[in-house]
Amino acid sequence: MAPRHSRNPFAFTPWPVTLFTITIFIAIFAALLTTHHVVPAAPKDPTPYPGINQTEAWQDLHVLTNGYHPYNSKRNDEVRDWLLKKTETILKRNGVDDVTSGHGPATVFNDITSNLTFSSWGSTVSVAYTGMNIMVYIRGSEDEPGPWWEHADSLDKASQRGGVLVNAHFDSVSSGYGATDDGMGVISILQLISYFSRKEHRPKRGVVMLLNNGEEDYLNGATVFSQHPLSKFPHVFLNLEGAGAGGRAVLFRSTDTEVTRFYEKAPYPFGSVVSADGFKRGLIRSQTDYVVFADTLGMRGLDVAFMEPRSRYHTQEDSMKYVSKDSLWHMLSAALATVQGMTSDTSSKFEGEPLGKGMVPAGQGSRSVWFDLFGRAFALFELHSMFAISITLLVVAPLILIAMEVLLVKLDKWYLFSGKKTPSGDMDGDDL
Repeated sequence: MAPRHSRNPFAFTPWPVTLFTITIFIAIFAALLTTHHVVPAAPKDPTPYPGINQTEAWQDLHVLTNGYHPYNSKRNDEVRDWLLKKTETILKRNGVDDVTSGHGPATVFNDITSNLTFSSWGSTVSVAYTGMNIMVYIRGSEDEPGPWWEHADSLDKASQRGGVLVNAHFDSVSSGYGATDDGMGVISILQLISYFSRKEHRPKRGVVMLLNNGEEDYLNGATVFSQHPLSKFPHVFLNLEGAGAGGRAVLFRSTDTEVTRFYEKAPYPFGSVVSADGFKRGLIRSQTDYVVFADTLGMRGLDVAFMEPRSRYHTQEDSMKYVSKDSLWHMLSAALATVQGMTSDTSSKFEGEPLGKGMVPAGQGSRSVWFDLFGRAFALFELHSMFAISITLLVVAPLILIAMEVLLVKLDKWYLFSGKKTPSGDMDGDDL
């Protein structure tokens, strides 16, 4: 009689199968848990790239978040003045002295004239807002010369070609210091200005770095930006935000497959299309400036934000005490890789008919499905391609299993890893 138990550790019997199954599930769960709660370490070198300085970034984050600074507060005015001076210092350090005429490689816009008035949906509240945005335009090597935004024909020509927008808001809520919402986004932009304003890093497509004020109140900063001539220039954008207080910066959502490909180059990509579906279904009720750039201006872009721990969002615990240099580097490195791709792309894939009145001529991309692979790699598919792959697997996988089963039966090896073949004939093994 064939033995019921085998000493073969790979035998297709209950205990080995149970052991291997549990081990595999524990390993996968541990890897996912580590990915979600352990932030990759920042480089030991404080200046991993020319123009990027982690020490400076960390010190600047301390300055930015040393007090609550909601829009229209005295501290907010101080933060804004500091950002203007910091921006000019960075540009002068890189040899850019002319920052106002519009003829140099970079131009700083101190926008205190753009304004808007509107009534909020489902409310009797009306809002009158005068902008206090800071914009830094870094001219691309293929951009129009001079202050093209001052002339209708030049602006129209530049708008047809398109550029890149990077956005973060510098106001906090009245109950928090804003270290991740949105201090790290602001500091990341300062470092991007430092990087792209260097001669050796001059972008091909021009880039607008927008530090907007008033996001926490009806997305006012981004909305008033739509009144400025520069808003007609970018076709793609990267929005840096915070909906948690630390951890990894997550790719929340994107408009299409083509623009999401720029995020693939991030050293530690993180996020999945499930979060975007949550926004679409209304499961995540808070909004970001992403909706202004995508839905109002018709740009194509990405929303990258901190998500965990959610319990610290909009509280006094959104402070330097609960963030790390690793988290700051995670956002900054992802932003740098993404914007490098955006500014280097000179194809016409982001040119096309505007989707509506007043929108930029950025065309429309394909719907996408994306997810990270344990925070180390990034999978991206067009939606119709993913659908075709899924249907194929649903059909092919059962056929393969059936074919394997038939083959095992014919070979009398039903248990693929069994240690001993069952003898034929009398089960007691007695001779007749």
